[in-house]
Amino acid sequence: MRSGVEVADAATGDALLSSVEVAETVWEKTVGLLGRNCLEPEGGMLLRGCSSIHMWFMRFPLDLVYLDHRCEVLRVVEGLKPWRVSFCFGASAVLELAAGSAKTKEIVPGRRLCFRERQA
Repeated sequence: MRSGVEVADAATGDALLSSVEVAETVWEKTVGLLGRNCLEPEGGMLLRGCSSIHMWFMRFPLDLVYLDHRCEVLRVVEGLKPWRVSFCFGASAVLELAAGSAKTKEIVPGRRLCFRERQA
């Protein structure tokens, strides 16, 4: 799993999140955030090639940001609780965030994001 990816607004270049992990393999996506007690406000996990997620065995709620192939936000699900399922038709990736982060960072449908290697 790749870590240290930064999420920014594609139009302005302004950083939104400073420490996002990228899950690309089936195993990385399956394990995801399982076993963790929380997710830091500046952290997250990007699941590429996904249009749905499950919250089975999770210990905390998440905000979900569904993205299309151009990284445009299609849908935001706020505070999804453990033992729930969520999906979005047309999504090609899901960005999992700490509950409340989507609202704080003003991540809304139509906003375009970009992912870049974190600057040291």
